[in-house]
Amino acid sequence: MRTASKRSLAPLAAVLTLSIGITGCSGAATGGPGGAEPTPDLEADVTITVGDLPPTSEAEKRAFFESQVDAFMSENPNITVEAVEDTWNPQTFQAQLAADSLPTVLSVAFTEANALAGRGQVAELGQAIELAGLGDQLNPDLLDLVSDDEGGIYAVPTSAQALGLVYNRDLFVQAGLDPDAPPQTWDELREAAKQITETTGAAGFATMTTENQGGWMLAAGIYSYGGTVEDAKGTEATFNDDPATEYLELLQKMRWDDGSMGSNFLYNAGALVQDFSAGKVGMFIGFSGLYRPAVIRNQMPAENFGMAPMPVGADAEPASLTGGTIQVVSPGSTPEERVAAVKWIDYFHLKKFTDEKLAVAQAESAAASAQAVTVPERPAISQEAYDQYFEWIQPYVNVPLDNFGTYTAAFEKQSLLPEPAVKAQEIYAELDVVLQKVLTEQGSDVGEVLTEAESAVNRLLSR
Repeated sequence: MRTASKRSLAPLAAVLTLSIGITGCSGAATGGPGGAEPTPDLEADVTITVGDLPPTSEAEKRAFFESQVDAFMSENPNITVEAVEDTWNPQTFQAQLAADSLPTVLSVAFTEANALAGRGQVAELGQAIELAGLGDQLNPDLLDLVSDDEGGIYAVPTSAQALGLVYNRDLFVQAGLDPDAPPQTWDELREAAKQITETTGAAGFATMTTENQGGWMLAAGIYSYGGTVEDAKGTEATFNDDPATEYLELLQKMRWDDGSMGSNFLYNAGALVQDFSAGKVGMFIGFSGLYRPAVIRNQMPAENFGMAPMPVGADAEPASLTGGTIQVVSPGSTPEERVAAVKWIDYFHLKKFTDEKLAVAQAESAAASAQAVTVPERPAISQEAYDQYFEWIQPYVNVPLDNFGTYTAAFEKQSLLPEPAVKAQEIYAELDVVLQKVLTEQGSDVGEVLTEAESAVNRLLSR
């Protein structure tokens, strides 16, 4: 079975904001596994700024955030936390870095980890994680995705998603399919898509194809057939081979022979989730966090949302592209600030998994404000702690967990694979074109389309 390389630091993209609602200068990284770091004074008074404070327009979320700041400072009297509304914005990040105005802690999509660490724009956190007592609690598979070959750790993963099959359970029932036994392979998915279209008129299967999200989906499909997109060093394209060809030829048959992919072949994530929620699409590849925009924003009946593992292609081993949210720390932070930052990250994002009182209080508050409590995902902490957490919050769970049963059952046997470590988004833009050509130009030669994209990506990687 394939495993993720420790040097790989990337996944997903801006689409990850869907899980909560669709919507030059280089710093010097502090510390590092190869250098001697000063020992922090853990009793010293320290002040940190934390980003992602909800705006005043989201009064309940903001009040909850501020209550957590107060509670954290009560438990840590030597640490002062100043919450700010700053969020990750690649357009302003460089200017903030140059002006030394970054918050000490900021939430970032997994996609950005490799680039930020490579440019020395985030702090190395190995020492801080150990001194904050967080080392043994973190999921080692996810920690590998934000670590390098030398043992440096450049972020704390706090939510993780493994791509899988999102499906409409109601359309499955209408089509005579078992909603508790969704397709496990791409061949099974093709047959199910055909049946959904023939019996309901809905698109049996659809995919994102625009805004780099098509390239992301194509990469996920290639991985599910056992392929890769670029080599380990990020210097050469590797997708012009059998896995990509087999996946694209499958989609080509579904589109042109079966007619099971509907009529929209220029979907972005928002539009696809909207049509899925309205019962116009039976299946698509996505992540479990899309439950929130589908059910909460688009008012899809919760019982209709289903989630299964990524389909397996040909003779490949079960694998899934992964991504989610990480917490990074400003590269200009002191050793004391880094420890305080990790303690805050632990308290706000992870402590609920190990503290029953906090878990219950947060779940109760989230349920009262009509948030989803809570969508299953790859745990950022140990599986045992994650299972215990769900037992604690059971009275407040308002998500139909059984609908995610096959998805979560696959965790033990499924490899997590990171996105391309070098120029992922630029590569995805090129792969958007591949997917669009195959789905909109009848008779397109898959081999020629892949060869053209290979040349374009190799030019990108050589720069």
